[in-house]
Amino acid sequence: MTGERFGWVTCGDPTIAAGISVSWSNGLAALPGEWQLRFMAYYRLFQSRPWLAEKLRRFYRLRRTQLLKQLEEINEKFQLFQQIYIDDDATVYNWSRLNDGFDAFSLFEKTGIAGVPGSGFGYDDEYIRFSIGVIPIIPGNLL
Repeated sequence: MTGERFGWVTCGDPTIAAGISVSWSNGLAALPGEWQLRFMAYYRLFQSRPWLAEKLRRFYRLRRTQLLKQLEEINEKFQLFQQIYIDDDATVYNWSRLNDGFDAFSLFEKTGIAGVPGSGFGYDDEYIRFSIGVIPIIPGNLL
Protein backbone atom coordinates (compact mmCIF):
# COMPACT_ATOMS: atom_id res chain seq x y z
CA MET A 1 0.00 0.00 0.00
CA THR A 2 1.26 3.45 -0.81
CA GLY A 3 3.20 5.08 2.00
CA GLU A 4 3.18 1.98 4.15
CA ARG A 5 5.86 -0.67 4.31
CA PHE A 6 5.61 -4.26 5.42
CA GLY A 7 7.75 -7.19 4.39
CA TRP A 8 11.13 -8.80 4.67
CA VAL A 9 14.56 -8.76 3.08
CA THR A 10 16.81 -11.65 2.11
CA CYS A 11 20.32 -11.30 0.79
CA GLY A 12 23.00 -13.88 -0.02
CA ASP A 13 25.91 -11.45 0.25
CA PRO A 14 26.93 -10.83 3.90
CA THR A 15 28.50 -7.46 3.04
CA ILE A 16 25.30 -6.17 1.45
CA ALA A 17 23.18 -7.72 4.22
CA ALA A 18 25.17 -5.80 6.86
CA GLY A 19 24.78 -2.58 4.89
CA ILE A 20 21.01 -2.82 4.55
CA SER A 21 20.20 -4.09 8.04
CA VAL A 22 19.84 -0.63 9.61
CA SER A 23 17.63 0.58 6.79
CA TRP A 24 15.49 -2.53 7.02
CA SER A 25 15.00 -2.31 10.78
CA ASN A 26 14.09 1.38 10.59
CA GLY A 27 11.77 0.97 7.64
CA LEU A 28 10.07 -2.31 8.45
CA ALA A 29 10.84 -4.02 11.71
CA ALA A 30 10.27 -0.99 13.92
CA LEU A 31 6.64 -0.49 12.94
CA PRO A 32 4.19 0.32 15.72
CA GLY A 33 1.97 -2.58 16.76
CA GLU A 34 -1.14 -0.84 15.37
CA TRP A 35 0.47 -0.69 11.90
CA GLN A 36 1.50 -4.34 12.09
CA LEU A 37 -2.09 -5.31 12.80
CA ARG A 38 -3.31 -3.16 9.90
CA PHE A 39 -0.82 -4.82 7.53
CA MET A 40 -2.02 -8.26 8.57
CA ALA A 41 -5.58 -7.11 7.85
CA TYR A 42 -4.43 -5.94 4.38
CA TYR A 43 -2.74 -9.28 3.82
CA ARG A 44 -5.90 -11.17 4.72
CA LEU A 45 -8.04 -8.85 2.61
CA PHE A 46 -5.90 -9.50 -0.49
CA GLN A 47 -5.78 -13.23 0.23
CA SER A 48 -9.57 -13.41 0.42
CA ARG A 49 -10.15 -11.11 -2.58
CA PRO A 50 -7.28 -11.66 -5.04
CA TRP A 51 -8.98 -9.56 -7.73
CA LEU A 52 -8.31 -6.45 -5.61
CA ALA A 53 -4.60 -6.55 -6.47
CA GLU A 54 -5.22 -6.07 -10.19
CA LYS A 55 -7.83 -3.42 -9.50
CA LEU A 56 -5.30 -1.52 -7.40
CA ARG A 57 -2.61 -1.92 -10.09
CA ARG A 58 -4.97 -0.43 -12.69
CA PHE A 59 -5.80 2.44 -10.36
CA TYR A 60 -2.11 3.25 -9.77
CA ARG A 61 -1.42 2.95 -13.51
CA LEU A 62 -4.15 5.52 -14.14
CA ARG A 63 -2.67 7.83 -11.48
CA ARG A 64 0.83 7.49 -12.97
CA THR A 65 -0.46 8.26 -16.45
CA GLN A 66 -2.29 11.34 -15.17
CA LEU A 67 0.78 12.56 -13.29
CA LEU A 68 3.00 12.27 -16.38
CA LYS A 69 0.46 14.21 -18.44
CA GLN A 70 0.28 16.93 -15.78
CA LEU A 71 4.07 17.19 -15.56
CA GLU A 72 4.31 17.53 -19.34
CA GLU A 73 1.68 20.31 -19.33
CA ILE A 74 3.48 22.10 -16.49
CA ASN A 75 6.77 21.80 -18.32
CA GLU A 76 5.32 23.37 -21.46
CA LYS A 77 4.32 26.38 -19.40
CA PHE A 78 7.32 26.74 -17.04
CA GLN A 79 10.20 24.74 -18.63
CA LEU A 80 11.10 23.29 -15.22
CA PHE A 81 12.26 19.85 -16.27
CA GLN A 82 15.26 18.68 -18.18
CA GLN A 83 13.62 15.28 -18.32
CA ILE A 84 10.32 13.86 -17.12
CA TYR A 85 10.99 10.21 -16.54
CA ILE A 86 8.47 7.70 -17.76
CA ASP A 87 7.94 5.26 -14.94
CA ASP A 88 8.42 1.51 -15.03
CA ASP A 89 4.75 0.81 -14.24
CA ALA A 90 5.83 -0.75 -10.96
CA THR A 91 6.23 2.08 -8.48
CA VAL A 92 4.18 4.91 -7.00
CA TYR A 93 7.01 7.38 -7.58
CA ASN A 94 8.22 9.46 -10.47
CA TRP A 95 11.79 10.74 -10.51
CA SER A 96 12.27 13.68 -12.84
CA ARG A 97 15.29 15.86 -13.50
CA LEU A 98 14.97 19.60 -13.01
CA ASN A 99 16.52 22.19 -15.29
CA ASP A 100 19.45 24.22 -13.96
CA GLY A 101 18.33 26.91 -11.55
CA PHE A 102 15.27 25.05 -10.29
CA ASP A 103 14.80 23.10 -7.08
CA ALA A 104 11.94 21.68 -5.01
CA PHE A 105 11.13 25.13 -3.61
CA SER A 106 10.99 26.95 -6.95
CA LEU A 107 8.90 24.09 -8.35
CA PHE A 108 6.44 24.49 -5.48
CA GLU A 109 6.43 28.27 -5.81
CA LYS A 110 5.56 28.12 -9.52
CA THR A 111 3.15 25.18 -9.51
CA GLY A 112 1.93 24.45 -5.98
CA ILE A 113 3.16 20.88 -6.42
CA ALA A 114 5.39 19.45 -3.72
CA GLY A 115 8.17 17.05 -4.57
CA VAL A 116 10.97 15.65 -2.46
CA PRO A 117 14.53 16.67 -3.37
CA GLY A 118 16.80 13.87 -4.50
CA SER A 119 19.26 14.54 -1.66
CA GLY A 120 16.76 12.91 0.71
CA PHE A 121 17.40 9.63 -1.11
CA GLY A 122 21.10 9.81 -1.89
CA TYR A 123 20.70 11.58 -5.24
CA ASP A 124 21.54 15.08 -6.35
CA ASP A 125 18.96 17.84 -5.85
CA GLU A 126 18.62 18.22 -9.59
CA TYR A 127 16.34 15.20 -9.26
CA ILE A 128 12.95 15.40 -7.62
CA ARG A 129 10.64 12.62 -6.52
CA PHE A 130 6.90 12.84 -6.93
CA SER A 131 4.40 10.39 -5.50
CA ILE A 132 1.20 9.55 -7.30
CA GLY A 133 -0.50 9.43 -3.90
CA VAL A 134 -4.16 8.73 -3.40
CA ILE A 135 -6.99 10.06 -1.34
CA PRO A 136 -7.82 7.35 1.20
CA ILE A 137 -10.82 5.24 0.29
CA ILE A 138 -13.10 3.68 2.85
CA PRO A 139 -12.46 -0.09 2.50
CA GLY A 140 -16.19 -0.81 2.09
CA ASN A 141 -16.14 1.23 -1.13
CA LEU A 142 -13.25 -0.85 -2.51
CA LEU A 143 -15.11 -4.09 -2.18
